[in-house]
Amino acid sequence: MFHIDYRVKGEDVNDHMAMESHSYFSYSTRHVYNFLFQLGYSRQRLNKLRIMPLEQKSHFELIRPLMFGNHFNIMLKVKTYDPYIGSFKLKNSFFNSSNELCAIITSETILDCPKGHEVLTHVTQKIINYGLDPIGMAC
Repeated sequence: MFHIDYRVKGEDVNDHMAMESHSYFSYSTRHVYNFLFQLGYSRQRLNKLRIMPLEQKSHFELIRPLMFGNHFNIMLKVKTYDPYIGSFKLKNSFFNSSNELCAIITSETILDCPKGHEVLTHVTQKIINYGLDPIGMAC
C-alpha cells in the first residue's frame, strides 16, 4: 500500500464545489507516478528509459464527493499482476480527512517499454516486491 495526502484545488471542482470525475482520474494518474518515484523512478528517468504506464480499463465508483478545500489521501494497492501481458490491476482509494472512503478507481495498467524487456522486468519486480496483495499473482 502506498498513500499520499492531497488537497482539493479550485480547478478540480464544479459549480457545486464538489470534485469532478476527471479530477479523480488526474489525481489517480499522478499518484501512480508518485508511486513509481518512490520506487526510484522519477519522471525524467521514466522518460529516459521510455517507460510509460498505460491505463487500459478503468472503473470509477463515487461514494461521497470530495469538496473544495478538503484534504484527502489516496491509497494505492497493487491487486494483481499478470506476467503474460505485463498488466497490473491497481486500486486507488480516495479518503477524506475523516478517513471515510469517498471514491475508488480500479484500473488495469500496462507498463510499456520499447527499450527492452530487461528494463521492464526490473521495474515490474520492484513493484511486486513493494507490496503486492498476498493473492496477487495471476496464473
